This record gives sequence, C-alpha cells and structure tokens, in this order.
Amino acid sequence: MKRLVEQTVWIPPMPDTEFPSPQPERRDWPWSVQSPASGTKSNLPRITIVTPSFNQGAFLEETIRSVLLQGYDNLEYLIVDGGSTDNSLEIIRRYEPWISWWTSERDDGQADAINKGFSRATGAILGWLNSDDVLYPGFLEARGREFEAAPDIDMIYGDVETGVGDASPRAVMKGRQIDFETMVRTLKVPIPQQSALWRRGVLDRVGDLDSRWQVVLDRDFFLRVARYCSLAYRPGVVGLFRLHPESKSEAGQLAWVEELPQLYHELFADPDLPPDIAQYKNQSMVAMERLCAQLLWRHHHFEEWSECIFRAARRSPRHFGRLFLLDTALSKVRGTGRRIKRVTQRGAPL
Repeated sequence: MKRLVEQTVWIPPMPDTEFPSPQPERRDWPWSVQSPASGTKSNLPRITIVTPSFNQGAFLEETIRSVLLQGYDNLEYLIVDGGSTDNSLEIIRRYEPWISWWTSERDDGQADAINKGFSRATGAILGWLNSDDVLYPGFLEARGREFEAAPDIDMIYGDVETGVGDASPRAVMKGRQIDFETMVRTLKVPIPQQSALWRRGVLDRVGDLDSRWQVVLDRDFFLRVARYCSLAYRPGVVGLFRLHPESKSEAGQLAWVEELPQLYHELFADPDLPPDIAQYKNQSMVAMERLCAQLLWRHHHFEEWSECIFRAARRSPRHFGRLFLLDTALSKVRGTGRRIKRVTQRGAPL
C-alpha cells in the first residue's frame, strides 16, 4: 500500500532574524560557527532529518545547531518532543525560525516519535538524529551528492565517533559493507545510526520503526532494510554518537536482554524467511544468548547469566563450544594486555 504523506508547511529561515549565538565557553563544532551558511541553491535532493527528544535539554541545542549549521539549502528539519519538562522547549523555541515543524506532546517512545516525524516528511532522503548526538560539518551535502551519484542505492551509511562530547577522548565506531545474510549469521549490524540516510521509498518497502522496541528499534529497522533494499557503506566519520549515563545505550543495557531474544525469535518464525537464511537459526540464537549472557554478567545477574549459558549449550553444543573457546581466548589476550600495560606504565609486576 502506498504510504500517505501529510504535507508540511515549509518554513524558510527568517532573513531578519539573528541566529542564536554560540555558547561563549565553547569553541568546537557546532559552537564554532555563528550562523548558517548562505550558499547558492543546489539541485541536491531535499533531506528530512527528524530529531526525537525527551528531557534532553543538556544536549539538545548542540544537536540542533549541528543540523541547522550544515548549510544545506534543501533541508527539512523536524523535532518531535515527547512533552519535556526541562528546558527543551525553551531551546526549541529559540531556533524555531529555522525549524520546519515541531511538536511537544506525549508519545509512545522513541520509535513512535520518529514515525510521527516521518509521517510529515516531504524529503526525498530521510534520517533521524537523536537529541544527544551530533552531525559533523558537510555531512548532508556529502550524502546528498552520494545519493545523486548512485540512484540504485537505497541506504548509505558510514562511520561515527563515540564519546561523551566536549574535548574528551573519542573512539571510532566503524561501519562496513554488509548484507542481510551476514547480519543474521553473525548478529552484527555495523550501521552506525547517526551516519545512515535512506530514500523515502524505503519506508514503503519495509514499514515504519516498530514502536514496541526501546533499544533494538534501529537494529530491527536496519535488518529489514538490508533484507529488502540495497545498502552502501561510505567510509568516513560523519558524526558523534554520544555516550553518557542517561543515554539509552548506557542506562538501558539490560533491556537488550529482554528485546534481543524476542526480535530474533520473531525473525526466524517468519514463514517467508528464505531457507538459505533460516539455516543459520541455531548459530544466530547461540550468538544472541552469548551477547545477553555478557550483559547479565556485567550487571551481576548471575542466575540469569547461567540460564543463558545453558540455553545456548542445549540449542547447539557445536556453536556454543566454538564461541566459548573464542571467549576464553579473548579473555586471556585481554588479561595479558592489561598486565603488560601495568608494567609499562607503573612498573607493576606481571
């Protein structure tokens, strides 16, 4: 069924309105730029970015500036706030002249908020940026040109940095070219969400984000995209995936233990799943139990940890044994590395 799109009113920046000044104590992007570039009009496709937000006032302004200061003249920016009670609405109103549409009302979670934004989107290219993450300069123009140059590609993604922001050290979360079969077989979904954009027709083919999920919503969505659409990895760091104690990636780790099994049970219960994919069921489910066990051990849930281990061993002793040996080897390597580090840095004995 063709997706019905509710048209939004396009609100261009007000020429007589001064763009909010950056915070004086910040000198890094996106605080290092005073106002959006007034570049010449291009023929690049309209890109819609949706930002779901709820009580993220500590980071929201940085996220908004990182989008609006891209200087992409065919940008549609939508913010869907879940009824925040902090200073989020004050921040949104400060940037309202440059925001195409926004709302603040109760919703059913992050996926519901994103879907609400996409239902109003008019862009040919879509994506979402969470309200504590950041896009780096030039991202939208680069993606716009990549889509123009590759009309047969449905989704393009790349690499992002991870960290708390500011001047703190950052690591790189690399994407890589992958297909649906490899995602299912290995349980790896190397698509950094902040780096991914896709053509609006993708939603017609795979559907909306599933509002049941709190932490696996992007994994579920990217699995469906990989199953029915074409993907392209373009190397290069394009944004920041912020990690902080209140982020879902940190605070909601145990939710993975609830949602991952359900996601993969439903995947393999699909009667339309091709046989060449369904053959990986035992391998995938053992890997899933292993991942859940690691999270449970990290949070000292030892009884549930042992249940995961026993389920994995019963399901496929061969795959369980292989992963167990891998975990043991990695543990030894990491332990040796930590001891060497103590010797080189503090002169501690091995």
